[in-house]
Amino acid sequence: MENQKQRLRQLLQASEWDEQDKEWLRHYLAEYDGKDLEALVFEHYQRDLGDPIPALDRAESEQLRRALHKRLNLSSSSVHQPITSNRRLFMGVAAAVLLLSLAGWWFWRQVSIPTKEEANLAQQVITPGGNKATLVLSDGRSVDLSTAKDGIVMGLTGQVAYGDGSLVSLNEQPSAKDQAVINHYTLSVPKGGQYQLTLSDGTRVWLNSASTLRYPPKFNDNFREVELEGEAYFEVSHSHNQPFVVKSAHQSTTVLGTTFNIMAYADELEMTTTLVSGAVRVDYIGEAANTVTSAVLAPGEATLLVPDGTLRKQRVDIAAATAWKDGKFYFRKTPFAQMMRQLARWYDIEVAYRGAIPNETFSGELNRDMPLETVLDFLIGSDIRFATQGRTLVFN
Repeated sequence: MENQKQRLRQLLQASEWDEQDKEWLRHYLAEYDGKDLEALVFEHYQRDLGDPIPALDRAESEQLRRALHKRLNLSSSSVHQPITSNRRLFMGVAAAVLLLSLAGWWFWRQVSIPTKEEANLAQQVITPGGNKATLVLSDGRSVDLSTAKDGIVMGLTGQVAYGDGSLVSLNEQPSAKDQAVINHYTLSVPKGGQYQLTLSDGTRVWLNSASTLRYPPKFNDNFREVELEGEAYFEVSHSHNQPFVVKSAHQSTTVLGTTFNIMAYADELEMTTTLVSGAVRVDYIGEAANTVTSAVLAPGEATLLVPDGTLRKQRVDIAAATAWKDGKFYFRKTPFAQMMRQLARWYDIEVAYRGAIPNETFSGELNRDMPLETVLDFLIGSDIRFATQGRTLVFN
């Protein structure tokens, strides 16, 4: 650790850096939290100028980070976590930029004119998704749920309320008599949305963007069944004599009480079921009659259902499968096209390709509350060229 600090001190005092120095800093920014760098920059600045460095806000740090990536030619191929955007990296990179200035680079005078990609993104800030959903009753009524709330709770008598107890405005809440007519609800979350649901048995569901869940007002005594399109995270209330079944395209997942994630988007090549705790059985239901393939999962395992009907089981990184529920993007050698599909659903944008789809893979983690411009910073300095046209991201 002391050798690392000494190397940083040498860089601070150097009048210029060679490629080996730059490569060392690339590695440092990717692997460490930047505290040593911040401390040295603060120390140097206070010693030379007698004043402390004013705190950098998020926007300033972001601008500095973007410029540093260009200065060091950071790209997806040279740094495996270019999209990490937590506070430690913001401050560490900001400190590195100040280091450049203090070492005689006079950084801000040498920053090039913004690229066309940067200029296009600056013209329109595409904000991240948020709480957004529509509840549709089987009798045809529907209501746009409050964006100020994060979820709804189904009552045993058919009433629908928000998490704070306030009733959802359905013009008229269903009576016990109405339940004979209202045999199901559909919670629909659009692109750019997310929403939570507590079912009548106490099971909690988190719905991701572009997803729908169809469920009854109240489960019967023998089993509990819901239908999913898209992606959802389930915390199933335990009931030994009442299995919980999630139906999705050609797949049925059966549990008694457990926590798991199902990703069943129509535009993804694979349908995945990831078990966090407990146990589940996943059944693939083939096109032909009586063709069923099953797999029982243990925590940390997932099934992958591919288009040809093959059901594979493998160990997985649970954090990668469930990060969206906790407000994060989490990529681990994720193919470019798959990553763009995730961004398209969350930011409610379209993605178009003029030519071949880039074949790079990317790794990293960042919060989903970032503007799209910030998320796409990791492409600046790479060979991937893009432009925005309204809410369409075009890759050339």
